[in-house]
Amino acid sequence: MLIRRFDRYWAKPDGDAQLPEHLQSTAAAAGLVEKRLGFVSGLTLVASDEMDSPNKSYGDLAQAVRRYCHESVIRENNRELFERLVFNIFVSNDNDHLRKHGFVWDVRLSGWRQSPLYDVMPRASLASERRLHLGVGPEGRNATLDNAFAGRETFTLSTESAAQCIARVWKAVREWKLHFEEYEVPGDQIEKIAPAFRHIDDVSTSALRKLIP
Repeated sequence: MLIRRFDRYWAKPDGDAQLPEHLQSTAAAAGLVEKRLGFVSGLTLVASDEMDSPNKSYGDLAQAVRRYCHESVIRENNRELFERLVFNIFVSNDNDHLRKHGFVWDVRLSGWRQSPLYDVMPRASLASERRLHLGVGPEGRNATLDNAFAGRETFTLSTESAAQCIARVWKAVREWKLHFEEYEVPGDQIEKIAPAFRHIDDVSTSALRKLIP
């Protein structure tokens, strides 16, 4: 299995000018060298002890983004963090502890930004009420869209923006089975993981769904 790492980039030996991704395949031939991007986990950015991680929340991560990330990416990073929260609710990813959230030092910004999403683990469950590892909103770790939506201001999102975020994630997640089939995941494995994926009607109230475009 080949994995493209997000904590690497190509540049001249004596410089930090990052090469555009579409040119990286020819980087070595151009005399460029591979360099490392600094990386810290959410555990570090929130300054939390490992044992205290279950007492932290997505709101704590949002505050850390505002405090430590480059000013040019704060709004976008917090919007994406909210969408990742919504995504984890839809796919029952309760392995979303602080080490599963990362930040990289962007040499082009000379500042921190949120890393790409990684290590998502949907967990099949038949429970009607589910919880995430991190706090979701005012109702603690309860994995519902209403709980996440109630905490939208923590991510500097308006009612309209938060509703649009939920709609955007749901549009992608509801096609999960088609994506699995496209990548030739065996039918028995699709059936086994299916209970992890939740329908929007199961994780939101009708009042909230009226706000979602």
